[in-house]
Formats: sequence, C-alpha cells, structure tokens
Amino acid sequence: MRTYFFMSVCSVLTCFGLYAKEKVVLKIASIAPARSIWETELKKLSAEWSEITGGLVSMKFYNMSSLGGEREGIRKLKSSRPGQAAPLDGAVFSCLGLSELAPDSGIYTLSVPFLIQNEKDLERVLHELREDLDRPFRAAGFRVITWTNAGWLSFYTRAPYASLGQLKKQTIALSSLDSSVLGTCLRICGFDIKDAPNERFAPLLKAGSIDGFLSVHLFTWATGFYRYISYALDTKICPAVIGMLISDGSWARIPSRYHDAMLQAATRVRQRLANNLETLDRECSNNIQKAGVSIVRLTPQEIQEWRTEFAADVKRIQARLPGMLNMTLYEKIKHLLYSAQR
Repeated sequence: MRTYFFMSVCSVLTCFGLYAKEKVVLKIASIAPARSIWETELKKLSAEWSEITGGLVSMKFYNMSSLGGEREGIRKLKSSRPGQAAPLDGAVFSCLGLSELAPDSGIYTLSVPFLIQNEKDLERVLHELREDLDRPFRAAGFRVITWTNAGWLSFYTRAPYASLGQLKKQTIALSSLDSSVLGTCLRICGFDIKDAPNERFAPLLKAGSIDGFLSVHLFTWATGFYRYISYALDTKICPAVIGMLISDGSWARIPSRYHDAMLQAATRVRQRLANNLETLDRECSNNIQKAGVSIVRLTPQEIQEWRTEFAADVKRIQARLPGMLNMTLYEKIKHLLYSAQR
C-alpha cells in the first residue's frame, strides 16, 4: 500500500512539474516591416519576456501581409470552432485593424489632422488617456500590451500646391493604408481620394493614375515610391498609431505574477521607439530631399489655417458618420494638450 501511495504521489508531482514548465509560445501577427526598428523592438520584447518569465513565455511573429492583411489577422484571432484555440494569440495593428476589431473604439480620433502634433504630445496622450484608449478593446476581449507610433502621416504629390484647397483637388491614394473608413473621412473633408487596394497602389502610382498619396517618410523612402513624386509635405499631419494586443484567453495562460513586469517591458519598447522615431523621420526626409524631391514646409500661419479647416471637418465627419470619431476622447485630448500649452 505504501509503495502504491508513494508511486501515486510521484506521478502527481511529475505531472504538476511538467504542467508548470509548459512553454507559452504566443503567435503574433505584425504589420511591422521586415528589418525595421519596430520589428527589432518586437524581437527585443520577446527576449525580455522570456527573461522575465524564466523562459516560460516567448513570441513567434508572422508578417501580416503574408497572412492576407489586417482583416485576415482579425479573423485568425477568433476560433473557428468552440473549444478550439484561435490560430493567433495577438497582433500588432494599425488604426485600420484596431477600428475593425473594436468599431466603437473611435480609434481614428487619434488621426484627426493637427490634433496631436509631435511625439511629446502623443506620449502624453498615450500615457494619461491610456484607460480611455484601452477600454473598448478590453470589452472586445483583448489586453492592450502597448501603443506606439509608426510615423507621421503626410502628403506626397507630383504637382505643387499653394493651399490646402489646391491639395484637395489632387487625386490622392492611401498607400499601404487600405482603409475605406479613412478614405471616406478624407472625402468628407473634401479630398479627391482614389480607392487603391494594396496590390494596386504601386501600379497606379507608377502609371501616373494618381497624383499623390498619404503615407509616412519611412514607408515612402524604404519602398522607393519617392521616385514617382516631386513634392513631399514635411509637416506632421497626424500620427500613424499602432497597437499591440493579446487575447484575454492567451494572456491568462501566463501566470499573473509576471504580468506587471511584462507590461513594463512593453512600455520601455514604446519609449525607445518614441526616442528613435524623430531621428529616423528626419533621416528619411533628408534622403528623400537628396533624391531630388522638393520639401514643402508650412508656415505657422498656414498650419493654423489648416488646423482650423480640419477642425471644421471633424464636425462634418461626425454628422455624416456618427460614432466614427470618439468625441469624448477628442475633447479630452484637446483639453489635455491645450491646457498643457497654456
């Protein structure tokens, strides 16, 4: 009897030990371009999480484009059958994916032109309004690991323009931002937006079927698309915010004692990216200029005029697409940033 009892105890302890050492490999789809600073920082975060958890947790990254884009990434975050694990545990999304994952988030509010004008302002918003930003995604069943910025959206065109009105008359595509929502918002603002799915954007640009596009300096330089434009607006229109999320079910697989340290590591990633982005943005702008592209810089008066016009557009967007922008968040951001300036 004692031998049987001893063997039973050993069996239980052995099973417990195997369970306790079970590895958690998080499958994460990411929009981060290969060999970019974002991809590098994600790999660093995986290494930090492994160290924090004593090798228990690691991440395996998948290129979002290879999976079929952000919409497909969202689909793979959901289980196809009850009781079956979803193909993905989490993802790094742009506003396109974030908006489709949680339509009531109003995440495009962060993309209102000239609302957030520099990295310092963005960091303040991401830190002090974190609860407001995270809440809709928690309701959708996801833990927001961190927010960050992929760059500052601006306009790249073939022809010059002397005013915002002239720019709006040019046919503009959204480069890698395959978002019908953003396109609709810009049309409401008076822009001539050409629908150009990701696979059609480059051919349309090279053929001269569009006059320009909306993108960030890094994408424009890295893809070589600067070769097909003559003017680059070197003014921060709005941040290209991205978010990293993990499903609640996958997050729960990680012992809770590690959670705080893991989230702190993610915050350090955001801070490193913010510190490096301004330098990288400037380098890409200089490279584009050296390649022969004319850099357009708005005067303070022009920036104020553009800001005023876009602020009026916010009201039109809200009237035409109720709920697309989170007006409570919009007012909180204005109060936070403008009161800080005072």
